[in-house]
Amino acid sequence: MCDVLYGASDRLLPLIKYDNENPALWIGELGSFSEKDTLVRTQFSLPHVYYIGAHTCCGCGFQKRRRRKKRYLLKRALNLFRTKREKLCDSTGSDLVLDAAVNLTYKQLVYYLKEAKKQGAHLELFYCYDGAQGGQPLSKKHIRPVDIESETFTFAVMGFYELID
Repeated sequence: MCDVLYGASDRLLPLIKYDNENPALWIGELGSFSEKDTLVRTQFSLPHVYYIGAHTCCGCGFQKRRRRKKRYLLKRALNLFRTKREKLCDSTGSDLVLDAAVNLTYKQLVYYLKEAKKQGAHLELFYCYDGAQGGQPLSKKHIRPVDIESETFTFAVMGFYELID
């Protein structure tokens, strides 16, 4: 099951196509990722709703930051202790490359949100599992785009965010 991120605005925002050759942040119309996308409209008070995809195509790339930090920190420390050097790869590929992709996607998202805010857009975000688009948010927060930029930030599942200046 994939994680999904949606954004809403009081004005039209530019779309960004997903590029298989250069995976990165992409912004699509509702229905561009899942047929369940349209259920998310109930989460927002704003009229223009978009799917926000990560470099992974789905929203899972936004969640990797938290999962990777906890899971691999101990693994790296144990490997360093045992072998006197850090193993840079595991069975899922290079940790450093994956961390860089996740951080780049977050930076691209922050840039996109900041540009929309500069144009005077009011913005809301909702993060959930695919299939739970119509469910009740478990948390509601006011955040700034720069809060998302922090390496300690990760989206809470079933989290609703209103972006403030």
